[in-house]
Parts: sequence; structure tokens; C-alpha cells
Amino acid sequence: MSTYTPEQMLRRQKSKWMPVQAFLAPVQFVIFFFSLALIIYFIITGNGFWVANISVMVKVFVLWVMAVTGAFWEKDVFGHYAFAKEFWWEDFFSTFVLISHTLYVIGFFLKWEEMTLAYVALVAYLTYCINAYQFVRKYVVNRRKLKSHGYTIAGDIPWVSGS
Repeated sequence: MSTYTPEQMLRRQKSKWMPVQAFLAPVQFVIFFFSLALIIYFIITGNGFWVANISVMVKVFVLWVMAVTGAFWEKDVFGHYAFAKEFWWEDFFSTFVLISHTLYVIGFFLKWEEMTLAYVALVAYLTYCINAYQFVRKYVVNRRKLKSHGYTIAGDIPWVSGS
């Protein structure tokens, strides 16, 4: 697992996309848990599809916003919009996350059965969990490195530290 070079850490802290990513990542995580609960409720009871569907659509929208702004962040930090060697595996698996979530939207517009859509959402959310694990794992490693280079923990979030 690669970590940031000192130059990349500096570019990371200065990227205007870092606050966007730092804000949207936990927001998306909360949406995920809320939506997952609604999907499971629908699968168990057969009720509440429309509320669950709206939650999945919101999740997909936020995911795509994160993907686009993440590409700009990656360009700022690593010089590539996607598949920089330092984030290759995260980007590789993020592709499957985007495909699985987008499949839900396509299925909705093609009028797939509600229960089928619920299971597609569960598969999409499984890919999201695996990918989130990769990012959290890398975050923990890099957080230690940031701290060892003199950044405060608040320095991980540029608008908190004023960087």
C-alpha cells in the first residue's frame, strides 16, 4: 500500500477538492447506512420501496459527485484524473462500485421488478463496503504518516487547520 510522498501530502492539503472529499465521504457513509436499512426493511416487509428507491438514487448521485470531484483531487495530488499508481486499486474497484450503482439506476428506468432492484442495490452496497474498506485502510496509514510529518490530525481536513 503506497502512502503519500511529502510533495503529494502538500498538494493534498492544498487541493481545493480535499474539503469536498472530506465532507462528502462521511455524508455518503450516512446515506449508505440509512439507505441500507430502508432496503432491508423493504426486502423483509415488501413495504417502503419508494422511500428506499429515493435513498438509493441519492446515494448514487452522491457517489457520482464524489467520483468526479475525486478525479479532480487525484489530478491535483498525483497528476492523473484516475488510475494514478498510488490509487490504482482504489480506482479499479471504484469502477465496479460505479457500474453496480449505475446498474440500479438503469434497472429502475427499465422498470425492473422492485425486489430485483433491491437485490441489485445490496450487491452495489457490498461493492461500496469493500471499496470503503480500502479507503479507510489507506486513510489510517496516511493519517499516521501525516502526523509524523508535522500535520495535526485536524490538518487532515484543510478547512479545520486553515491550510
